[in-house]
Amino acid sequence: MLRHGRLRTGSRTRHAKCALASHRLAPHRLVARLAIAVLLSVALAAPGCRWFAHQRHARGPLPPPAFAEPPDLDTVLSAVNANSRRVRQLQTEGASLSIEGVPATLQADLAIERPSRFRLTARLSGLTGRELDMGSNDDVFWFWIRRNPQPAVFFAAHDRFPNSPASRFLAVDPVWLIDAVGLAQLDPAGRHQGPFPAGDGRLEVRSVLEKPDGLWTRVLIIDDRYAWILEQHLYNPQGRLVASVYADQFEFDRDEEVSLPHDLRLQLGPGQPGQIALQLHVSSYAINQLMGDPAQLWAMPKYEEAPPVDITSPSFQPQMVAPAPQRLPAPLQWEQQWARPPGGRVWR
Repeated sequence: MLRHGRLRTGSRTRHAKCALASHRLAPHRLVARLAIAVLLSVALAAPGCRWFAHQRHARGPLPPPAFAEPPDLDTVLSAVNANSRRVRQLQTEGASLSIEGVPATLQADLAIERPSRFRLTARLSGLTGRELDMGSNDDVFWFWIRRNPQPAVFFAAHDRFPNSPASRFLAVDPVWLIDAVGLAQLDPAGRHQGPFPAGDGRLEVRSVLEKPDGLWTRVLIIDDRYAWILEQHLYNPQGRLVASVYADQFEFDRDEEVSLPHDLRLQLGPGQPGQIALQLHVSSYAINQLMGDPAQLWAMPKYEEAPPVDITSPSFQPQMVAPAPQRLPAPLQWEQQWARPPGGRVWR
């Protein structure tokens, strides 16, 4: 399990001096308090005192900086991939999970084994049954929600899903959730743009992902000092936003030399049939070790009154109607960017 270290007070002192150096406070207490407030607000925006902006996203000690100066694209790719490739397995038990449509906070268990094994289950308490089961093994992925209007264990084979009608209404298969917990990989030989300043100590990197149904777009928002992936947004070839994740409260594990987020907000298929919106809070992770029987952990489950339903079958019809799509903003339309990339940058 992760070992939690204490925040180094020396680091705080050093940055506090950065904000208050060369300033003298007025002797009157009221004036002094106002002066301190002004100086601290300036410190938050000052280029030399940006520690506060990054500290908002961290819990515990900060890792060594990934970037000593504004990075180029190669440096960003290297830093993001270095953090991700150190994690082969990941597991947590007793996390807190909130799901849209479920009034109570759930207890959740999460397990990951790269490249494609994933399991997220949730229950109301240790005495009640499951409310959610999402997972993937080497052959198929599945999802089951107790309160779904159409009771079923929905599943699909990885190799059949991209070319099936289901890919038009289901955002992404659950394998994408492995990327969502901060383990995204950026192919050095892929097509990327950036990094572009995204404000508030953040950088933006845009990537084209080639899939059987066309060119998908992935937008990453990355911390410009520690290379944390703060946001991910995935768009299909028609420009529809199909998945988003917002990550916060990163913690650095000194033994594994990896930073992982402990607060996650995920949206799969926003505004579409089968949409899922959830928030996950993790207290601690077990890194590169798994508990439990792998034969059960990665097996598609069976639930009473929930027959297995292959969503790639031509006869499958979801019992919902999709509203209007959420389009990719015009500045990110790849047809335009290919001809005139922002800032004059070209594709790799």
